[in-house]
Amino acid sequence: MLSLMALALLAQPYTPANEAWNKPVEPFRISGNLYYVGANDVTSFLLTSPKGHVLLDSGFRETVPQIVANVKKLGFKLDSIRYLLLTQAHYDHAAGLAELKRLIPKAQLLASKEDAALLARGGKGDFAFQDRFEFEPVKADRIIEPGERLVLGDIDMKAYITPGHTKGCTTWTTRIERKHDVVFVCSVSSPDYKLKGNPKYPNLVEDFERTFDLLEAMPSDIYLSAHAGQFRMEEKRKTGNFVNKGELAEMIRTARTDFREKLKKE
Repeated sequence: MLSLMALALLAQPYTPANEAWNKPVEPFRISGNLYYVGANDVTSFLLTSPKGHVLLDSGFRETVPQIVANVKKLGFKLDSIRYLLLTQAHYDHAAGLAELKRLIPKAQLLASKEDAALLARGGKGDFAFQDRFEFEPVKADRIIEPGERLVLGDIDMKAYITPGHTKGCTTWTTRIERKHDVVFVCSVSSPDYKLKGNPKYPNLVEDFERTFDLLEAMPSDIYLSAHAGQFRMEEKRKTGNFVNKGELAEMIRTARTDFREKLKKE
């Protein structure tokens, strides 16, 4: 157990930019047993079943109280969460996982091999950001393999390792109400990354290209991601309609074009 002093040393300064991504929003149902319980931009999703629930992404450490309040506001019990999942081991999506593990000790944390290693280091040694964005280290209870399924009651999720943004970036899929294919995309951005000949990630370009290929071909009725702005959450929430079959493929085509332009300029 970390001391309060150790936790304070690990904590990153909570900047105005962080706060802008972490404003409270009312939780809501997206479709069927899929709910939104995150902040205005850093996302967190709850999938529910009579046998227990699954929570995807924690946001910042400061997002956790919002997630807890939102889960309860929707009428669900926090200790009924059986699994904690993540899309990427960056502090704006994973820094709250250690606190969630303390609050829900029976919940198992699942992560890809590469991202589990980054979680255990508390974000230190990131190939792109080095030690700039540290968070409280947390140990995964189980390593998720590519293509592995997580089944809990009527929740059936599948993990796709989509590396590039992080080495273990994980895109999750599920099917809601037996008719809507939902894709929780990790990320396909490369902010300030050295793309060509990166000694800390030599196959970065090849990984991104494979990820683009996989995601563009993936069946998707509802596209969601780690940042609400990327899938225009507020706009869709107002209409109550999150279904858009071509949205993911269109986003990936745009991202691939931008990525290749960035390569040319590097």
